Amino acid sequence: MDDDAELPEYQIFSILRQGEEEPIGPYSQNQIVRLLNEEVIHPSDLIYYEDLGHWKQIREVFEIHEGISNFVDEGQDKVIVGEVFRAVQQLFGGSEQVFYIAVQEKGPIHLGPVTAVALTASRLLIANHKAGKLEMEAHLWPSVASARLNRKAGQALGSFQVELYSGSPLTVERIPQIQLERLEQVANEMRASSR
Repeated sequence: MDDDAELPEYQIFSILRQGEEEPIGPYSQNQIVRLLNEEVIHPSDLIYYEDLGHWKQIREVFEIHEGISNFVDEGQDKVIVGEVFRAVQQLFGGSEQVFYIAVQEKGPIHLGPVTAVALTASRLLIANHKAGKLEMEAHLWPSVASARLNRKAGQALGSFQVELYSGSPLTVERIPQIQLERLEQVANEMRASSR
């Protein structure tokens, strides 16, 4: 795979699927996550890279799939959730526990990139694509005055509104109702526990 040729050696992985004798690959971390999400490979399959020294089960090496699968129970786009989850892990060195990720639903005339909201132990993050890359707007919980949902009766989508103690309010539109309710619940739990 040509796009892997430029990656550092530690990001190149081989996979040995259960019941097979020959490994497949090489794959990058992003490709591994995609293959897991598409169920081409399974967390119990084996993975190898040079620094690892021996074959291990994917679930022992990649906590990412386990983490991502917790956030797609309510219709979230797996690709976007995976991208946001990895970005949070990279930004905070894996020290930030992600509790929930909600993903904006694209509408029939929605031309822009999709926005996501990630809730961690210490931050509320708004993830947007700008100029082809993912940008994260982070707010520590003590800076969040309120977090609430706003939807009209009978509508499947609503908005998530965040008031900050200083700064402009934030609104993310077109979030499915089930995600909105969970977003509001988790956000308010995080706000309360940060006091």
